[in-house]
Amino acid sequence: MRAMGEINYRDRYREYAEAIWEIEEEGIPVIQARIADWLGVSRASVSEMMRKMRDDGLIKPEAEIALSEEGRHLAEIVVRRHRLSERFLTEILGLPWGKVHAEAMVWETAISADVEERMWAVMDDPKTCPHGNPIPGAGYKPPKMKPIALMEVGEKLELERISEELELDAD
Repeated sequence: MRAMGEINYRDRYREYAEAIWEIEEEGIPVIQARIADWLGVSRASVSEMMRKMRDDGLIKPEAEIALSEEGRHLAEIVVRRHRLSERFLTEILGLPWGKVHAEAMVWETAISADVEERMWAVMDDPKTCPHGNPIPGAGYKPPKMKPIALMEVGEKLELERISEELELDAD
């Protein structure tokens, strides 16, 4: 798998694009209040950032919040590098998976396309992060899953993935 192209944006753009991607991935409607909660920022900050991202073409011009093609590309790069970093930190460096999310937040902004491609190869084309979330560009579609909240008492389950939101709680 080839590394995704480089795009240089302010760190805040990356952070917001990643949050929008992850909220969408959870099947949750993307609204400003949810982004504020996800990132731990004020709603006014989200409103201002959405305006800037719309002006710069990263958010579609419609009233609802949706990434443009360019915004989706940016988010895909950030999420991919984050999840590759988590996988690398656990699989290669041996860190416990409950500790890697915060570290990967740092790594995702420092990894170049060349390093990303090398990490991908060293780990033999990983499909998911250690929490079971798909790595963008890996061609992996997770199976349809039933949320734990919908399980019956005594029903057997196999834990397939930990959402990005829950990973934040593990740190």
